[in-house]
Amino acid sequence: IARLMPGKYLDDAIINSYLKMIQARNAGRPDALRIFTHNTFLTNVSEERRARIPPQGNPLTDADIIFFPLHLADSLHWVLAVMDIPMKTFRLYD
Repeated sequence: IARLMPGKYLDDAIINSYLKMIQARNAGRPDALRIFTHNTFLTNVSEERRARIPPQGNPLTDADIIFFPLHLADSLHWVLAVMDIPMKTFRLYD
């Protein structure tokens, strides 16, 4: 809770927990959008692994909406990128 106070910074654990909560909320509901959330360590993926095409049945390829938390290291700031596959849109939330 202290990290949510004015003047404090959110850390990766809080962001990962929140994204897991969003994904879990929709997991058991048949009428809900299929959500996939990357964790905050997305940018540590190697070039070789990034170049591979995910197999079918992968939660990433089956998702309707994909959340990507991005850390802007120069400014100690987080933004959220959201891909909405059915709408064919990409949004960046600051």
